[in-house]
Amino acid sequence: MELRHLRHFVALAEEHSFTHAAARELIVQSGLSSSVRALEAAAAASQAVPEVRGLLAGHLRIDTYPANPRVLPLPPWPAGPTRAHPALEITVRQTDGPAMTRMVTD
Repeated sequence: MELRHLRHFVALAEEHSFTHAAARELIVQSGLSSSVRALEAAAAASQAVPEVRGLLAGHLRIDTYPANPRVLPLPPWPAGPTRAHPALEITVRQTDGPAMTRMVTD
């Protein structure tokens, strides 16, 4: 947000006319409209910030050693974080030893 946007908004509020406010600020009417539109976008952005503050997002991939799910079932713990953070995607997959070694090395 720039100071000129606020100055243009005040002129518009006081003049009650885009034409008169633009003439007062020595700019064309389309310039005043663009300035007010930029101010509206800044207001929308400032309202959106609290909505995403603290949001945990991204992709977490967990690789496990292959196991028989009847002998060693995976715990249901990934469901908790995804409920608390819906923008977080968690993938759990089984990977063999050599592939896991390569991933750790890389």
